[in-house]
Amino acid sequence: RSSDGIRRQAPPPVNRPRNRKRPPMTGTLAERWEKFYDTMSQRTRDFADLIEAHAPDPVTQARVMDLLEIDEPKTLGGLTGSLNRWSAAVEVQLPWQTINHGGMRAWVWKPLPDDSAHHSDDDEDT
Repeated sequence: RSSDGIRRQAPPPVNRPRNRKRPPMTGTLAERWEKFYDTMSQRTRDFADLIEAHAPDPVTQARVMDLLEIDEPKTLGGLTGSLNRWSAAVEVQLPWQTINHGGMRAWVWKPLPDDSAHHSDDDEDT
């Protein structure tokens, strides 16, 4: 009861879905990557494009941070962590591998098995 003696009820609970899992993407590994890439933010696309542009060479965390103008490792960790979580949630394989390169965290582009090209439209006229 409140101070004025009136009994008040709490509002009914909001019915929110507990599991917001997205359905898995369909298609080949490369097609799923293409669809996933199209949903990514520009900053995340820049990260993916940077790794692909350096293939077959690995790109270190320091180099990524420099080229993408990221000041804190934690920021890059947030970007890569989010990418890993969302790709796993929709069953998309990322076309790179995280490696240890000379004692530093790095990424190396690993084209998907059915990925004869890459995600951009650069080679449509070939």
